[in-house]
Amino acid sequence: MQRDLGRLANQSHDLLVIGGGIYGAALAWEAALRGLSVALVEKGDFGQGTSSNSLKVVHGGLRYLQDLNPVRMRTMIRERNAIMRMAPHLVRPLPFVMPTWGYGIHSRAALRSALLVSDLAAYDRNAGLEPANQLGRSRVLTKDEFMGMVPELDLRHPVTGAAMWFDAQVHDTERFLLALLQSASNRGATIANYAEARYLTMAGSRVTGAVVRDHLSDSDLKVRAEFTINATGPWVDCILHSKGAGGSDLIFRPSLAVNLVTRKIVTNVAVGLPTAPATAADGPEAPAPPPTLFMVPWRDRSLIGTFHLHHSGGPDELAVSQSTAEAIIASVNRLCPEASLSIADVTFVHAGLLPAIRTASNSSVTLAREGWVVDHRSRDGVTGLITVVGVKYTACRSLAERIVDCVMAELGKSGPSSTSDRVPLDPGRMSDSVEFTKAARQQWDGRVDGVEIAGLISSYGTEYESVLAQSDQQTEMATPGWLWQAQTKYAVREEMAQSLADVVFRRMGIGTLGRPAPQRLEAVAGALGEELGWAKQRIQRELERVSEIYNRRAFAG
Repeated sequence: MQRDLGRLANQSHDLLVIGGGIYGAALAWEAALRGLSVALVEKGDFGQGTSSNSLKVVHGGLRYLQDLNPVRMRTMIRERNAIMRMAPHLVRPLPFVMPTWGYGIHSRAALRSALLVSDLAAYDRNAGLEPANQLGRSRVLTKDEFMGMVPELDLRHPVTGAAMWFDAQVHDTERFLLALLQSASNRGATIANYAEARYLTMAGSRVTGAVVRDHLSDSDLKVRAEFTINATGPWVDCILHSKGAGGSDLIFRPSLAVNLVTRKIVTNVAVGLPTAPATAADGPEAPAPPPTLFMVPWRDRSLIGTFHLHHSGGPDELAVSQSTAEAIIASVNRLCPEASLSIADVTFVHAGLLPAIRTASNSSVTLAREGWVVDHRSRDGVTGLITVVGVKYTACRSLAERIVDCVMAELGKSGPSSTSDRVPLDPGRMSDSVEFTKAARQQWDGRVDGVEIAGLISSYGTEYESVLAQSDQQTEMATPGWLWQAQTKYAVREEMAQSLADVVFRRMGIGTLGRPAPQRLEAVAGALGEELGWAKQRIQRELERVSEIYNRRAFAG
């Protein structure tokens, strides 16, 4: 995956995707897979906005039972299966448990009925999945079984047992996004980060592309396309109003979504705890708790969330204060005192902007339940332009399929129907990830530690050997830190990494758990500087910029 601005400017494309988050990446993959010529530009780094903030869960829509929306539930079950097929090295089953008590909606009988409906709707949940990735059946646990699964939590509710079901977890959401882009690039898509669409170009009432600022060379280029998709998340209105392509009403009304990364609280299962509405005793900065608070095991940490707060600033004004984090911690401890969390346990804060809907209440935020598509021909009299607003990470592929169907019809293309729900991404092309890893460990036995091989495959899939190829096996592999250097070189040469933050947060994943050891950051910065030809002053500035991110997002010592 190479950054080729000459090709971006000199060719006319069927489709220009503006925005390199998860929805933009899914669109690029869907369109390229179906034979369209695609360009994608992102003003910063890929996935650096809201797409980096989630509970890392691919869910099957169990929550839609509450809405009596079986159609939406069925869609999410299908999409969970599709994502597990697309990246079997990155996406694995994850059991969830929720305690039962009393005789109402949280009783064993009520949740047993809900799980039965869920399993019936998910009759084909394991279609096409390798054995290790198949999801078990839901069931109701006894109190002893439940407490044995979560010995870390001595819940003080009058617990009678628990409901258990299976969803899936993405080991590294940033690498899933990169796998989408890499696969699209391999099929001819032209992709560039740090390339900002400054404004749309128009011929009469038709959008013909965009003028793009290359932030690396500080120069402008014109990207031409038959059709343009505005997939910029919180910035969709900025794009539309840059040259009058949108109406006066805002499409995206932001709310701040927050997930805390903490010390490990739960180990083998994710726990969902129903919450009560916030009260005055919670304090003025306490966000309204989500209907269900989830504690999710992730790598060697726990993810807690998702909390939604009002956001009154612009899309670039994203911050979570320590006082807000403390208010969230306090609300978690009130619900689950056994966690005994303090601000010092928060190793990182994941935050992003999601679309909210208007409500009469000023005390809570109501998140939009589903993403939507705006065809500007009917809204504003502008052709050749669609805006997409996504909400659920799990739904990115299905919405991309729907949009590309519309684009192909608009362009008069008679290409193939979508196959992205069953075609694996290029790094995920393995019939059995367990056997693939076992064979790889045998192949590299005596040269590379088996744990390191397994870790590489869980992140890079079939591309793991391309990472290893960045190092001289005779010399560098005997040097401490050689693997970090190989990953850094691969990030620059094959994944368009341009800064230390790109590598730390969105290529290697060493920074999303919390602040790495200074010597490790310095080693990665040194390898990156050597690869990109940085002077010592530039390396120091990069270290300072990453440190500033941790000062805003990490509260553990």
